[in-house]
Amino acid sequence: MKTRSLVLAGGLGLALAAMLIALLGQGAPTAAQAAPLAQATGGFITITVKAGESLATYPRIYGTSGSAILAANPDLRENPALLFPGQVIVIPVVRTFTPSLTTPFFYTAQANDTLAAVARRFELDPAAIARVNGVAEFTPGVTYLMPAGPHLYFLKPGDTIGTVAGRYGVTQQVILDANSIPNPGVLYAGQPIFIPVLFDAAPRPIPADLATATGTPAATATATPVGAATATPSVPTGFIQVTVQPGDTLLTYVQRFNISARAIIDANPVLRENPSLIFPGQKLLIPAPLVTPTATPTTTATGGPTATPGPSATPSRTPAPNLTPAPNTLIQTVVRRGDSLVTFALRYGVSGSSLLAVNPQLRENPGLIFPGQVLTIPVVASFTPSRTTPFFYVVQAGETAPSIAAKMEMTVDTLLKANPGVAFISGATILVPAGPHVYSVKAGDDLRKIAVRYGTTVEALLTGNNLPNPDLIYVGQEMFIPIQYNAAPLPFTP
Repeated sequence: MKTRSLVLAGGLGLALAAMLIALLGQGAPTAAQAAPLAQATGGFITITVKAGESLATYPRIYGTSGSAILAANPDLRENPALLFPGQVIVIPVVRTFTPSLTTPFFYTAQANDTLAAVARRFELDPAAIARVNGVAEFTPGVTYLMPAGPHLYFLKPGDTIGTVAGRYGVTQQVILDANSIPNPGVLYAGQPIFIPVLFDAAPRPIPADLATATGTPAATATATPVGAATATPSVPTGFIQVTVQPGDTLLTYVQRFNISARAIIDANPVLRENPSLIFPGQKLLIPAPLVTPTATPTTTATGGPTATPGPSATPSRTPAPNLTPAPNTLIQTVVRRGDSLVTFALRYGVSGSSLLAVNPQLRENPGLIFPGQVLTIPVVASFTPSRTTPFFYVVQAGETAPSIAAKMEMTVDTLLKANPGVAFISGATILVPAGPHVYSVKAGDDLRKIAVRYGTTVEALLTGNNLPNPDLIYVGQEMFIPIQYNAAPLPFTP
């Protein structure tokens, strides 16, 4: 195959450019777009691949194994990695609006519905619902996907591990393996039980009690283990006690009291196995804070390296706590709600095995990361622009997220996702992720030259783009450059 490409101009080129941009698409779906992304074909769900997605994206959302997805998409069997934005693939799950505890289903938001309330009703993690639909809140009348899991069930009086296992059609061992339960015979009303995603499971109708249940654990006198003393223990010296409110996470208290997540976990042994499983009404001990907490939220962003505005109106160039990019040291990041190892693999262009190698506390169960946790990223912090690895950048006067994204040859959505909660103000330090990049073809370009520019191969470009004729590209065409994992830095030259 010849790699030299004919560059076109004029009306035909512009028309083709518009068509390709429409095929590639950018960004997360809006609320109004949430439902059309998955349609039924012969009863099965079909989805359109978005930039940055791989076969690993879909099993946890739809509860289907990779082998089942390959069986339904014969064109992927030879090379499952050959996915490209705009490609339509079949998910071997019947499209349905019937609620299930084991398989995904669709739900149309009603008046007064909120994402959190619907998540409680179906015993799902609201962050998982928000993530798969690309929304922060529900809009009445719009149809959303309820993922296959994971589920979170709050024990009711009379519940046992056996009744919960029967409710979800799993073995008691599955429940015990997924939860830290020192004594399975000592449970309490309101105790959260984590139910992992079940792959290739048969639909299991949601029990009638979920039709009206709010999912919020009731405040009961049995919120302590059976047989335990009923008297409220005194708060140890040097600690304060807080009652968890709806919507609170470990990160809530890390930010409110200016202490580390590890200090809170050490003070509350019940959180050691799974720090994300806190629930409304739970009592937590907080080590006496170094500063008095205030009711006013701070502007410190913990999701990405950013400037922390101080008391004055002049922005500081100091990133958030634990995220200061010290040159020639490995990057550290603070986990936010909804993050997973996949989040950081995509953001920093590192493999999951590399992340586990520098974070030994995750090796036994990589899924147990929690808001406020500090993770090491096996990438050396640098302010030197690179096309293959992430780097830090200080926003200059007059610059905006769109202008920086254009300069770094990536979509605004890619840049914003790498810097959640960050204000792109002059002096702020932001993270420019490892990719993916989007390159606009210039006169004289061909696939070989573009591949060299990004330190990749022509085959990788063909994988990431829908090119009917690889020898025919045109000026202004948008070329998608996939993320390269564990790559060496490649200087960002014009």
